[in-house]
Amino acid sequence: MKKVVFAGLLAIAGVSVSAQNLIKNEKFATEVTNKVTNPNKATAGEWFIMNNEADGATTIAWEQTGDAKYPNAMKIDNSGAAKNISWYKAFLGQRVTDGLQKGIYVLTFYAKAKEAGTPVSVYIKQTNEEKNDNGKYNTTFFMRRDYDADSQPNASGAQYNFKIKDADKWTKVVVYYDMGQVVNAISSKKANADAMAAKLKAAGFDTYITTKSGTAVSASSAKKSTDQIAREVIQGLWGNGVDRTNRLKAAGYDPSVIQNRVNQLLK
Repeated sequence: MKKVVFAGLLAIAGVSVSAQNLIKNEKFATEVTNKVTNPNKATAGEWFIMNNEADGATTIAWEQTGDAKYPNAMKIDNSGAAKNISWYKAFLGQRVTDGLQKGIYVLTFYAKAKEAGTPVSVYIKQTNEEKNDNGKYNTTFFMRRDYDADSQPNASGAQYNFKIKDADKWTKVVVYYDMGQVVNAISSKKANADAMAAKLKAAGFDTYITTKSGTAVSASSAKKSTDQIAREVIQGLWGNGVDRTNRLKAAGYDPSVIQNRVNQLLK
């Protein structure tokens, strides 16, 4: 799906009274022009543009919006592409090296899109120059605070996925990360299991995907709290509109109660 999205302000700070924003040039007051091919080598404290998509498929550029609230923003446009932007081929990023410690951090940003339903994804990758036994660099990501692999087998432990509800309207997005926990893949637990199962089947083995208890991988049948479901709704795990309402009802949840909690969390 071809989309255009603007990012107007980004901040990441520890969850404490004296928390300081660790992101530099958070309002994009200074034009962002730095382009890199290896994010691990990017200069700390400076925004960089990583774009390994085919020429013209995706553009990422600093732009003056004419908007009084967010006069400068980063525009990510893949309207020339045949499919959504790959998470690792084209993105905007900044390396943070000062002030980061183990603990809970909140990532806050504002986004605006020309079309309702435009997907937005964020993740925090750990810079790691160590190589594994196969000679490849180890890749690890900091984990979302509310991630649980067993109850969210279809969700990424690292990547937060969000769909902008209203077109041409700045939307505030808030994500909590645990900088004391990492995962070694951005894909969901089930996606990783499916990929491994496919490899084993290709090699001629019979494979079965199960949980630790030996049952098929699926969302937990135990009913979750209103807060848990509201956070999953914000992550886009329950769909949108009528589809979300129907799915919540089918699972035994009151859509109105869940929506009220969602509104509270997004304030």
